[in-house]
Amino acid sequence: LLKKLVAVPEGTMPLDKTVDLALREEFCLIGSDGGIESAAHANSHPRGAGCFATALARAKSLNIPMEKMLAKMTILPQKLLRPALDNRGILATGAAADLVVFDPATVNGRASVVNPNQTSAGIDMVVVNGKIAYRGGRLENKNGVAIRR
Repeated sequence: LLKKLVAVPEGTMPLDKTVDLALREEFCLIGSDGGIESAAHANSHPRGAGCFATALARAKSLNIPMEKMLAKMTILPQKLLRPALDNRGILATGAAADLVVFDPATVNGRASVVNPNQTSAGIDMVVVNGKIAYRGGRLENKNGVAIRR
C-alpha cells in the first residue's frame, strides 16, 4: 500500500526510509501489539518495550514536531478505534488516565531483537488506568486491560 501511494518501484526503498516516510505521513499512526515481560525469553520482538520511545527519538532526528508524534500515538488511534478506545488517548474527566512522563531530549528505545525487553531511556513514569505501572526503571504493576472490540 505504501509503495502504491507514493509510487515507489518494488524493492527500491530501504526499511529506514519506509519508516521515515510513515512517520511523516498524516495517515500513518503509531501502535504496537507487543508488551514487555519480566522473563528475558518471554517477548521475541523489541516493539513491546521500544515502539513508542524509538518512534519519538527517530521523529526528533527527522525534525518532526513532538505534537504530531504524540497525536499519532494518542488521539488519532483513539478516534480510529471507536468505540473501543473512547475513554483513552485523551486527558479528561472519566478517561482511563493513561499517562507517560518522559524527557523529550533523552527519550529513546533501547530494546533490540537480541534483547527485546530493555526499558527505554528518558521514560520517568508510566501510569495505566490511573495507577503507576512503571517508575524509576522498574515495572511496578500490570494495570492494563485487554481492549477487545
